[in-house]
Amino acid sequence: MYQRRAGNDHQFIPGQDSAAQVSRLVTEGGLFFIGAVMTNNGKRIVALSSLLILVGCADPRLGPNSKTGWVSELYTQEKLKTNRPACLAGLDTVQISGHQYAEITVPHLRSYKYVSALVPDSIKPELHDKVEISPPSCKDGALPQVVQILKHAKPKKPAAAATDKSRPP
Repeated sequence: MYQRRAGNDHQFIPGQDSAAQVSRLVTEGGLFFIGAVMTNNGKRIVALSSLLILVGCADPRLGPNSKTGWVSELYTQEKLKTNRPACLAGLDTVQISGHQYAEITVPHLRSYKYVSALVPDSIKPELHDKVEISPPSCKDGALPQVVQILKHAKPKKPAAAATDKSRPP
C-alpha cells in the first residue's frame, strides 16, 4: 500500500494485494505513480506490444521515396495534346504519344494531391486501382512513375443483372 508523505512521496507497504494498492493509488489521485507498481516483465510486455503495433502499420511492399495512391483518371492522347497538366508540360509530343499517363490521387495529411504519372507498358492499371508511385511528386523536374499495382479495384456488378428477378436462379 502507498501512503502519502510530505512532498507527494509514496511509500510501498508490503503485505497487501497489489490490486488494492493500485486502486487506492488511483482513488487518491496519484495516478502518475502507477508505473512504480509495474514490474520489469510488465514494462517489457508493454514495449513489445507497442513495437508490434507500429511495425504492423508499415507496408513492406513499398520502396523508399514512394507513395501510394489511386488511379483517378487515365489520360487520353487527345487530352494531353490540348490540355496538359503542369507536371507534363515539359514533355514534347513524341514523349507524350509514346507512353500512357495517369492522374493519381495521393492522400496528403487531411486532403488529397493530384499527381500526373507515367505508366510503363508492362503495367495495365484501371480506374480506382491502388498503385505505388515514385517519386511522390513532380518536384525537381522528376516525373513520377507507377511502380506497381498494389490492389485492383473491385469490379462492379451490372445493374440489370442485380435487379432482374424475372428469371429463376
